[in-house]
Amino acid sequence: MNIQVFESYQTVSDDDLRDRDVVVMDVFRTTSVIITALVHGAGCVIPVESVDEAWDVFRRDKTGRTLLGGERQALPIEGFHLDNSPNSYTEEKVRGRNVVCTTSNGTQAIKGCLEGKRIYIASFFNVSAVSEELRRKENDVVLVCSGTFGRFALEDGLCAGMIASSLGKKAETTLNDLGAAMTALSDCTTDMRSLLKKGSLAYEYLERTGYEDDIALCLQTDLYDVVPFYSEGHITL
Repeated sequence: MNIQVFESYQTVSDDDLRDRDVVVMDVFRTTSVIITALVHGAGCVIPVESVDEAWDVFRRDKTGRTLLGGERQALPIEGFHLDNSPNSYTEEKVRGRNVVCTTSNGTQAIKGCLEGKRIYIASFFNVSAVSEELRRKENDVVLVCSGTFGRFALEDGLCAGMIASSLGKKAETTLNDLGAAMTALSDCTTDMRSLLKKGSLAYEYLERTGYEDDIALCLQTDLYDVVPFYSEGHITL
């Protein structure tokens, strides 16, 4: 199994994705939100790239079951029902509803990876479940870090490294340079929060904008045994 890790969705070409299973991760916070929403009973999450597109989808729905969620620059979007904090996606709010989501990085990354054979959604919340699904499928894998403001995000890289490390323990794998580096780093890291506090732009930004509780939540590993996947515009379990 060949495993390629890319530092951001902007650096991935269609040729890199084609005929490979793709995993998109935006640990702080989009993919953590998507997983939480689905676990808490949302019918689906619909990722879109722009705020205008999100409103268009919302207005076309005549059932009254659609919610708008997301952020720009980590802050809530005016008029939306939900922000981009996993804590906001409670069962009471999302069960039986569909969530249209647009964010600065994560939803852009998902929409940028549509040439993949199958597109999975990962964060620390479901590392083991995603790893097991990839091992079972036995296809070559592309792990895409969403990044932060166009830059590599260390937390996404660590998540990718954990997945690659898990796969390497159960199958014969080859890695690109970033994949090898992130695998080694994830294997030797004992205090993830301290590491990210020193080296993560998203960590610093969330802390500065008052979302420190989200940091602690999003660093929890294997909370859920689920593997969300994207198909025909929707993310479901």
